[in-house]
Parts: sequence; structure tokens; C-alpha cells
Amino acid sequence: MSAVTRAAGRRLGLRGRLSLSYGIAFILLVLSVGLVFRSTLRSIMYTNTAEILEQEWSAVRGYLQIDGNRTVWFFDRNNR
Repeated sequence: MSAVTRAAGRRLGLRGRLSLSYGIAFILLVLSVGLVFRSTLRSIMYTNTAEILEQEWSAVRGYLQIDGNRTVWFFDRNNR
């Protein structure tokens, strides 16, 4: 007897075994789809974040100059 049937105190009929096996199969299917979706979403988010960060850093470098140990910010005071 399996642990499930012993815990229930009686043997499962055909309907019970089918329900249990379909339930387990459904849980495994949902878990695998979730893991694939998570990894895909993670890679997409990482790529987008890296692209946005690179664009923002390029914009900052236009205003920032580093001379030796000094950092100099250039900006237009009349730009509003």
C-alpha cells in the first residue's frame, strides 16, 4: 500500500487513483510552466534593465568629465 492509501485507511478506487494521478500531473505541469515563465521573464527584465542603464549612463557621461581625481559636472544654467 502506498502512503496515501494507508493514510486514508482504505484503498483508493479507480476514481480516486485517477483523481490523485491527474492532480499530481497538473501540479507538476503548473510548476514546470511557472519555472519556464520565471526564467524567461528574468532574462527579459535583465536585458531591458541593462539597456536602460546603459542609455542613462551615456546621458550622464555627456555632463560628467573626470580629470585625474576630480569630477567636473558641466551643465547649462539657462536650460530650463
